[in-house]
Amino acid sequence: MNYTINWENQTSLYNWVEQLDLICQDRAHIGLIGSVYFMGWTTTCLVVPPLSDQYGRKLIFLICISVTCLSYVWLMLTNNINVTISMMFLQGMITSGRLTVGYVYMQEFLTPKWRVVSGAAYNVIDGMTYLFMTIYFGWISKHYFWYCLIGFLYALVCLCVCVSLIPESPLWLLKVGKMEQA
Repeated sequence: MNYTINWENQTSLYNWVEQLDLICQDRAHIGLIGSVYFMGWTTTCLVVPPLSDQYGRKLIFLICISVTCLSYVWLMLTNNINVTISMMFLQGMITSGRLTVGYVYMQEFLTPKWRVVSGAAYNVIDGMTYLFMTIYFGWISKHYFWYCLIGFLYALVCLCVCVSLIPESPLWLLKVGKMEQA
């Protein structure tokens, strides 16, 4: 099937259609790209948070952010749909540690007075991702790669800050009886 993309059209984007040759892929494979993320997330929802109760918030969060960085690089560079599907599944799996454990980890540093405010701010900022995406693709660039690079760099900064500046959760340390470290 021959097709050409009108790059002058405002709605044309440089995305996975070209990179993964999605025009020639069957619909099931294309549908898996988005679906496996939620499958991965679902498979770890009951496993990862309890691991953070056992091994600590910081360790689980660091592992998940590290894997996030690696999978971002792999997603941006691959031309293989099966690798993309695998990385999307992996991204879903680490979401339990990145979002759920990360949220709890953040909350445990705050006094009860500030937990509600920070939780609301966290959710507003998370929701604004779609607004930023709309602005980016509407007026800044048609290339998805650079938008993904922003996410990768954000995850990398979070990883570096967490490794170098943020200690283990004091509430978790108290919970496991490590009073002197808390």
